[in-house]
Amino acid sequence: MKEKRAVPERSNLRLALAPFLDLCPEVVTLGVRPCLDDYSEQEVEWLRNAYRVFFPTRKYVDILHACQIPTFPCATTYRYQRSRLLQQLLFSYSDCPHPHSRIYYGQRQKERILDHFKLPVLVMGTLNVPDTIHLIRHAAELDRIINLQHSVIVRELVQFSERIQLVCVQFEPIGALRLLEGQPSSITEPVSLDHASLTKPLAVTKQLLQAARLDDVLIEWGNAGGSWQVIGMTRPPLKWPTPQGTMNRHHYICELIQSGAL
Repeated sequence: MKEKRAVPERSNLRLALAPFLDLCPEVVTLGVRPCLDDYSEQEVEWLRNAYRVFFPTRKYVDILHACQIPTFPCATTYRYQRSRLLQQLLFSYSDCPHPHSRIYYGQRQKERILDHFKLPVLVMGTLNVPDTIHLIRHAAELDRIINLQHSVIVRELVQFSERIQLVCVQFEPIGALRLLEGQPSSITEPVSLDHASLTKPLAVTKQLLQAARLDDVLIEWGNAGGSWQVIGMTRPPLKWPTPQGTMNRHHYICELIQSGAL
């Protein structure tokens, strides 16, 4: 039976809901329960007075944010990870280099897609969930896909010569991965963050992280004709290769906690 961990003093109490930091001795994990009423009065009091609540999940992050309880990841990170719509608005309003894209709401706006784009294009759902990106080559196929939901994002099809994923934690890129040509997106190779080719995407990524308050995210970039463009954001991986060996994100976060950085 797992030994019950002693609870730290209130002023220094670091809690977690999702069990990703179970092995981090500075963190007490409560688990994710169906509703707040399933936590004891004592546990709710701990949540109210916690120094920070780690991995609160989408279920609880907004209520904790509303109660001004610090979390990691923060509420904005959860929202941007989940929403291609928010990502598109962020890239546009921050004047971040990205493939030409437009958001279309309702049938009347969708009827003008071919006034703005030439086929083939990418049609994406506004929620960042699997199987919602479609490569469209024909008008009939476009009509079918765009009517599956009220709003869609249409993006020009860009042939990138290189694609890079930046793993970011606590507002800093901590890992870089190159997607291998002709391989599934899960097949990558490590790239040093000091590599000269990453200077521009790293600089813009740091600006995005601070501007949108993104503290736990993967940001993907593509290089077309020597120009880097941001492609999108998603949840970062648990583990990834580096030039020095495999890195574990949860272990890294625990090290930040132990050092007092989180």
